[in-house]
Amino acid sequence: TIARRRRGCQGSSPRRPARGILSHMSKEYEVPAFKAVLREHVDHEGQTDDRKLLQIGDDKNLVVRRMVYWEDDEKEMFGTLPPEERATFMTHVFSELRDKYNIPVVPFRFVVALDEEKQETLFAVVDNVTPVEMTPQQNESKTLELLERLVVYYEQKAESGAPFLWDISEDRQYVYGTTKDNQNPELYLVDLDPHIREGAKALIHELGQLRGEITTASWNFESEESRPYTKLIKRVDTLSEQLGQSKK
Repeated sequence: TIARRRRGCQGSSPRRPARGILSHMSKEYEVPAFKAVLREHVDHEGQTDDRKLLQIGDDKNLVVRRMVYWEDDEKEMFGTLPPEERATFMTHVFSELRDKYNIPVVPFRFVVALDEEKQETLFAVVDNVTPVEMTPQQNESKTLELLERLVVYYEQKAESGAPFLWDISEDRQYVYGTTKDNQNPELYLVDLDPHIREGAKALIHELGQLRGEITTASWNFESEESRPYTKLIKRVDTLSEQLGQSKK
């Protein structure tokens, strides 16, 4: 079922991050590109281990996050792209997800600014989503709708061989709620910290994650009269089998 909270911990790793990270920053963080100092967001305190979710001054309607990656992930996803080109690339990735595949993405923008080390750094700035409780009927319909669209997304990425987003299947990535500019509750993908992968092996792994989410939904919602989740699982299994055969 769809989670009603923003994603929490990003996980830990023995690998070394590309640069210093915001977990050791002072309470206020000067970035001239923003109209006020950045400070830990009052709605998301302590929700990440390695990168804080920030607000601009006293304005909690936006959530700011510095895009910092582990060295090997950074090279794999971006190579030597400078921050401005990374911003363009990431804007394309999430715009495609929203506009082509109808997967709901929180309103976003990417900002390039000098960090505390005076290096150009990419920041994600997204609307803050205030969670709203869903009715059981809303939860069921929006869960099925989202899972159907995710299956289509991965089917088309498999067909084209194009790179794909790695971790958008997990229900904890989504929040149902309102923003300052939209008081009608919507479902949003809120974690715009992209992990881009390509190739059959990586896609098979991600399809396993998606299958698990569909299976959980089927336990919660599926009835004998209508079996949409069983059909989705069959599509995912068929695609995984085809990808496995293509690797041989």
